[in-house]
Amino acid sequence: MLKTGQVYYCEGCTNFHVHTFGKPQAVGKDTRFVLNKLTLPSGVCDQCGGNYKVNGPVWLAGINDLSFVDKCFRDISREDFDLPLASSKQIKGMLHSILEERELADIPYSIATNSICKFLKSTLPSQKQIVAGITSLGFRCVPSYLFVNLWKTNAPQNAIFDMIRAWKLKSKGNEGYFVNIQADSHEHTCLSKSITHQPNFEYVLKPEEKLNKMPHFFPHPEKNWGPKKKATMKRKINLQSDGAIIPEEKKENSTEPVEDNPVKKVKET
Repeated sequence: MLKTGQVYYCEGCTNFHVHTFGKPQAVGKDTRFVLNKLTLPSGVCDQCGGNYKVNGPVWLAGINDLSFVDKCFRDISREDFDLPLASSKQIKGMLHSILEERELADIPYSIATNSICKFLKSTLPSQKQIVAGITSLGFRCVPSYLFVNLWKTNAPQNAIFDMIRAWKLKSKGNEGYFVNIQADSHEHTCLSKSITHQPNFEYVLKPEEKLNKMPHFFPHPEKNWGPKKKATMKRKINLQSDGAIIPEEKKENSTEPVEDNPVKKVKET
């Protein structure tokens, strides 16, 4: 009951709150587990005023066996590792990114900065600026191994939204802050909130705060790379010199040479 619960998610601004079903309670020298009380900031989204959607029950704890991941990473990083893997760089980068989240392994979900910027009609800060902004507020953040623009962080939701609001104010200025934002919209409600966390996008990271970069999102090896369309059967009709029609079955992806006779293909019914 401590590791399962519900997620209250706003589909508008992507703000969310996590609620576990239970919590520990000290009784004398013992500890027992009791039902957890729901403590949402309000009945509606505290950022944009939209309605929450309840998702759950869901798992709210770590999902990776870090000791196993660490062993796999050390094995694949050995110089004498001779297993012929075409995607060894991707695997190594993925394992490294999981280990980078070690300090934040118990935080269940990630922050989609691109979705928040799209909602607030703001440009997206660079990865360096996001790290500097969150770190300057005293929090930790690492890019997620699941998807580009996802961030695992221990910063609260209002700090993340304050960072995006501060970035839009910095990049657009006061004149462009509310451009193309309707006065009675959820976007206007979110942007109208005062910025209580003032991030420093020029913050210089200390050596222990810097990320150990290792790429794991690689471009596709070729254009339109991926599973191809399945082979289908079509009928090939050969027009003979005497006017006779001889139908033959042929696979669409076949590599057999085409005959010199005029050919007309029609789909088999």
